[in-house]
Amino acid sequence: MMKAVDGNNKQYVIAECLDYIGGYWRNLGDTKKAISYYEQCLEVTKAIRGDNAVHSDFINVFGNLGLCWGDLGDHRKAITFFEKSLHLCKDINGESTQIPIIAQLFRDLGRSWSELKNNSKGLDYYEQSLRIMKSIHGENVAHPDIAKLLGDIGILFDKDGDSQKAVSYFEQSLEMFKAIEGGQKEHANIAWILARLGTSWEQLGDARKAQSYWQQSLLMFKSICGEIDRNRSETVRIHVNIARLLYKLGSSFTDLGDDRRAINYFEQSIEVFKKSQRENGVDNACSLIKLGLAWGNLGDLRKAISYFEQSLEMLKVIGGDNKTLMEEVLNNLGANWGNLGDHRKAITYFERSLDILIALHEEKKEHVYNYGILRAQSLKDLGVAWGTSWSGLGDIRKAISFFEQSLEIYRVASTSGEKKEFEAVLIPLLLDKLGESWSDLGDVKKSLDYWEQSLEMLKANHRVNKPDPTTARVLYKLGASWTVLGDKWKGIFFCEKALEMYRAFFGENKEHVDIAMLLYYYGSCWGDLGDIRKAISIFERSLEMYRSINGENEEDPPIAQLLYKLGASWRRLGDSGKAHSYLELSLKIFKAIHGENKDDATVVALLHDMGLSLIDLGDIRKGINYLEQSLKMYNDIQRENKEHSERIVLLLNNLCFAWRKEGDVEKSARYFEQLQEMLKVTQD
Repeated sequence: MMKAVDGNNKQYVIAECLDYIGGYWRNLGDTKKAISYYEQCLEVTKAIRGDNAVHSDFINVFGNLGLCWGDLGDHRKAITFFEKSLHLCKDINGESTQIPIIAQLFRDLGRSWSELKNNSKGLDYYEQSLRIMKSIHGENVAHPDIAKLLGDIGILFDKDGDSQKAVSYFEQSLEMFKAIEGGQKEHANIAWILARLGTSWEQLGDARKAQSYWQQSLLMFKSICGEIDRNRSETVRIHVNIARLLYKLGSSFTDLGDDRRAINYFEQSIEVFKKSQRENGVDNACSLIKLGLAWGNLGDLRKAISYFEQSLEMLKVIGGDNKTLMEEVLNNLGANWGNLGDHRKAITYFERSLDILIALHEEKKEHVYNYGILRAQSLKDLGVAWGTSWSGLGDIRKAISFFEQSLEIYRVASTSGEKKEFEAVLIPLLLDKLGESWSDLGDVKKSLDYWEQSLEMLKANHRVNKPDPTTARVLYKLGASWTVLGDKWKGIFFCEKALEMYRAFFGENKEHVDIAMLLYYYGSCWGDLGDIRKAISIFERSLEMYRSINGENEEDPPIAQLLYKLGASWRRLGDSGKAHSYLELSLKIFKAIHGENKDDATVVALLHDMGLSLIDLGDIRKGINYLEQSLKMYNDIQRENKEHSERIVLLLNNLCFAWRKEGDVEKSARYFEQLQEMLKVTQD
């Protein structure tokens, strides 16, 4: 390292030892300890040469300190040391720059500027380094330093989004390494370049080619690892590379939909991280997250939750700046508990996730846009959890509040360069959620307004003229809304548009819950317009689809509702026997779902129709019993409601008629008196 100076031999030896120990600790991965020794080396060198001396002894120390600070992620500090080293080189060597250490410093500066996302400055330094190396070694000579530099330039283009150019540099680097190694095909540098080629092809969208390169790299690293087992630091590094390759392969198979194969790779990745003594590292936490996602995709939600919980505990132990990962884990835990039906637990996790995002949104000003979007997503998830009526929470107004906050963030974000993505997908989706929420609250006009806004935005982004399930869903909801509001022809128009789009997207015979529900509203329109047989045909298709989707489970509100519609339709056609059969089955399912004594508007209407069908069949007493049950429930639900009052008028009229038909004039007269009182109420 240094030439001895008279009287300073002892200090020279100390400086040399400190430099060696610093290198030893850096190779073992303890960078902070390495910096400590390099700084001591620097102090001893200053004592030998003087604080401001222009001497080659400083070049190496400054360069090593730059490398260490780069390893720790402080690239600005690294640049400061590299520049000091470079200035000394230039002061010592004058105009001549054709020196290997200057080429190396240009390369180090290029890497540091690239890490700071200043790719133009990084590329400029790399190109200067490449010119010097080619000048020293020869224009067409295969040299390991040139091969490594070509790899660095490839990484820079990958980060800059130009993966095609990156592939070109990686291929040049690969050919040069192969030429250098000669017959020895298995080498760490070759394995490293193969891994980088895999990543570039992944970014170019060719998952199969990416997997091929990663597999080659993996086999090579495994072979090398067996040969260098005595070099602990190098073995650890290669184990980490192997684990990361296994993780990449797992992620790739997840993206291709092969979750079982992905799980195998993630499990191997975790085992290899244990060998590298990094079982409690961020990389391992990421593998656990991926395992959770894969098991979730396969439907094993409890196993998914187990992996997410392990990952969360690991991230807590690791500490540091891992809030983004913790937020992701908390969000996944919320989603899985929600899917298991525990919406209170889901909300707890979503709220913790949102708290982290709010903190990140305020802390990381340079990433304020990204954290704003994640915050909007978290608010949407909370809205979904609170708005799930069957969860036992069903706070629709709270859900609307969360959806509106989320919508506001997305609308602000849509003024940025990402406008297209928001207007094409995210904002229409939130408008759809708001439409659903207002529909659940019974405000059909407000829900209609949100769905119309959603459709307009989808039209503006050309998603209406091509098969798209999101647009089809909005069209069917518009059809359902117009049906409820009484404009049956408008309802039919939107339902038919939605049905056409679903079939174009899924295929003619696809069984889907949205299509089944769409058919329910479509049939209702035709029934209300008087085409009962057409309505029955559509209801039967819908019922068949629901039964196929649900399997043996008949206890589903839409199935009960369709059976009721079929019963009411057959009664209108005069087939009271068929009507009663459907109505009886419908009532049985409703009671199984809601309980025997649940007051529900649909059950009330169902009891009314069952009573009438039994009277039609001649069982007047039993029919009257159902009518009276229906009347009691109507009175219990909401007597003041105008729609219910009109139904009560109809019920009282039917009871008056039924008792007269049964021969009990007194009871008939009593119901007639109640009918007159109710008519006065409705007229007022």
